[in-house]
Amino acid sequence: MKKIRTRNQDFNLAHENVFPLLNRTIEKKRWPMVYEQKSNYQASSTESLGIKAYQHSLSKRRLLKFWAQQRKEVRIAPFLPEIIQEIVYKNVYDDMKQMLANCYYEDFQLPLMKITLQSWLLHQKNISMELDRNGDILYWEEIIQFLHTCSKRQLLQDLQQQGNRPSSKYFI
Repeated sequence: MKKIRTRNQDFNLAHENVFPLLNRTIEKKRWPMVYEQKSNYQASSTESLGIKAYQHSLSKRRLLKFWAQQRKEVRIAPFLPEIIQEIVYKNVYDDMKQMLANCYYEDFQLPLMKITLQSWLLHQKNISMELDRNGDILYWEEIIQFLHTCSKRQLLQDLQQQGNRPSSKYFI
């Protein structure tokens, strides 16, 4: 066994001698205890604006209603032959693309790319959670999964090309 020589004592490096030595050194360097105080957090004005914008957005309601109609096709698609799957995904994405862009540009001024679209969709899902709208949460999650599948199938390539905000003639 190794011996450690300290100022006043000799210690054997045995299991029962090491821990008291460590505890003594830790006690000397102990930080003062910090206690959290109960917060009076209130939602900022930008958060409440996001929630109000979500509640009063007709285009988001239209998008969710469209998805409610199309989700049956998308959920059945994986059980169909590959060619028909591709057609189903392409048709639903093409029909939904403009509504999705309109809803996105209501909230964000950033160029429409895969990463910003995904961030926006997660933001919509979080707002739905705050408002306790379970149906909306489910639909946003399904739209996220659908767009992820479309991304794997290389259907979101026109999203990168579109990039900038579409002209106002597409807004309804």
